[in-house]
Amino acid sequence: MYKIAEDYIGGSSIESSKEEFSKLEQAKVHLDLLWKLEINFSIFAKAYLEFEKCLDDINLKSEFEDGLYTNPDQVFYAAHEKINLRTVTFLVAARIYEEKALQLNERFLKYRNIDFLVSESHSESFDSSFEYRVIQALRNFAVHEDLPIASISFGASNLRENEADPRESPSRLRSTVDPKISIDKLIESKKIRKKTKNELSDISEEFLDLKFFIRGFVEELTKCHFTLREHYSEVAEGLVSKFDEVKSKLQKSVGREVRHVVAIRYYKNRKAQDVYIDPEFNKRVLNAKKRWMGLKNVQRTYLSSEVIAHKNKFPQVHDRILIEK
Repeated sequence: MYKIAEDYIGGSSIESSKEEFSKLEQAKVHLDLLWKLEINFSIFAKAYLEFEKCLDDINLKSEFEDGLYTNPDQVFYAAHEKINLRTVTFLVAARIYEEKALQLNERFLKYRNIDFLVSESHSESFDSSFEYRVIQALRNFAVHEDLPIASISFGASNLRENEADPRESPSRLRSTVDPKISIDKLIESKKIRKKTKNELSDISEEFLDLKFFIRGFVEELTKCHFTLREHYSEVAEGLVSKFDEVKSKLQKSVGREVRHVVAIRYYKNRKAQDVYIDPEFNKRVLNAKKRWMGLKNVQRTYLSSEVIAHKNKFPQVHDRILIEK
């Protein structure tokens, strides 16, 4: 026996069929797969945010707690440990997301547009983006060779309104923390692709800027995910529409608005399985389509807490502090 019902005591129900239950069950499975992909992308995105927060935290402490002046060795040791932790977490989260995308590919073979997209988009990013290739190389290096961070530097520089007269010009002190990747160590690794090694060999500098490459990688993987969303959105809408149809049928039968709709399979007059098919709940996949949009431009985004001059806000200018206009 099969039923469509409201999932609470006293809820209404109507008869269903094995065929209908099977279709609803499969639709739910596919929507859950898409939702799990969204969750894994969110974990990746949040791992990136934690990396940035880690840098900010280290910068604040080194600048204002006098750590670099009172115990520089301890500050550098702690910074290495924290940044390595956040970088490794980021690299693992990225790998998990990529694996989940491939698993989605296998489960959605009948949706040919998604099949083509998942199998090709990451390869396109690898071919087109040096940052993407470097971070994949760094991940292999971290797994098989050593921790990703080779060096860290702390910087401070004065930004002046008038560089021609620095003594009298309002200024602002910019403080930075810069984790770096060793180019030589990546080249020496046996786990790095030859193409990437050759590109690294052409660089005359000793280090790569970790922030630049992580942000570039985030942009590329975000681009892949948003393209994937565009392709699966039509599929997801079709799956949710099946739930809408069933909900409408139940509402028409009972003559009122219904909620918490489930498809139920009974065995020997006892509930053996239920599938939560409430369309509003399952639209979460569609509602996620604009989340993390800001990561598309993370490479050029500069988050600042500096004082900015605005109309009707004091101060507009200052004799000692540089206020950006």
